Amino acid sequence: MNQNRIITAFGLALALTMTPAIHADEIEDRHDDIEAENSTSQFPETPAIRATERFVEDYSGDIMVSHVKRSYLFAAAFAEAEGKSFDTELVYVSMLLHDIGLEDPFDKAGDFETNGGEAAQAFLTQQGFAELGQKVARAINLHTNPATARHDNYEFALVARGALADVVGAGLDRLDPDVIGNILKSHPRHGTKSLLISMLERQALAKPNSRIGQTYKQVPVSDLIRNAPFAE
Repeated sequence: MNQNRIITAFGLALALTMTPAIHADEIEDRHDDIEAENSTSQFPETPAIRATERFVEDYSGDIMVSHVKRSYLFAAAFAEAEGKSFDTELVYVSMLLHDIGLEDPFDKAGDFETNGGEAAQAFLTQQGFAELGQKVARAINLHTNPATARHDNYEFALVARGALADVVGAGLDRLDPDVIGNILKSHPRHGTKSLLISMLERQALAKPNSRIGQTYKQVPVSDLIRNAPFAE
């Protein structure tokens, strides 16, 4: 097993200890009491972002689109809580595309992270955003590596942390409950757990030697997702 796969498995195991002592009913109760902010004001806008949003909506269903947008909002919330600025375009575009390798026609042999990074770079380069494409590809390829949460590149770290927050609830204890509730209100999770489990299990079964395939052999990935502190 290569080092990338060992690190990825360790990262999901680490998520078990990172997941906050927050219960799904607590989050849902807070979620129900909050009036969502205008969702269009929560995201940055640039030509690259507009093109990427259209691209993702062409290939991903509503549940996945909501997942990637919530992941960005969690990342932005971490940055705000830490009083740090970041490249919003890089993080948002990376989040929009971080799971594109799970979608047809980008689901090819090998790791979905690598496939997704390559697809993202090809798309952004074709659109005239080659430099951004290189950075986004790197962020996507690293996002399941736990070391990325402490990466010297803060944007790469935010991509990893935001995705993990929405998948297993890691780090939510560091955020204001009202912030969490507003994110869930503006972009509901309807069917998120079922979709992610289905897509990741398909990867693990079809590609047992991939990073996620090796991780499933060592870590109860699907149980981590089922036990995340969200209702669905």
